[in-house]
Formats: sequence, structure tokens, C-alpha cells
Amino acid sequence: MPAEMLGVSEGLGYFSLDARDRLADSDLMAAILVIGFLGYLLDHAARSLHRRWLHT
Repeated sequence: MPAEMLGVSEGLGYFSLDARDRLADSDLMAAILVIGFLGYLLDHAARSLHRRWLHT
């Protein structure tokens, strides 16, 4: 993950690094929550597709 954030100027990775550098704890927490929520949604979607694929 750190390699993906080198040299970027936009996106969630950039936002989280920028918030960390600015010591903006509320912005950093918001970025962490958004990343976690997106991970949860992607996991749920992958599990649903896997379940559907196995039972078809």
C-alpha cells in the first residue's frame, strides 16, 4: 500500500497522508472510516458473488 501512495496528488491515499501531515485528526479518522466502509462493501459483494456462483 505505501508504494501506491508515492507520487500521487489525489485520492483517498493522498487525502489520508495529507491529513496525517497536517495533524488533522478528524480528517484522518474520516479517511480511515471511508476506507474501512469501502473494504466492507467490496468484501460483501465478493462473498455474494461467490455464493451465487457456487449455488448456480
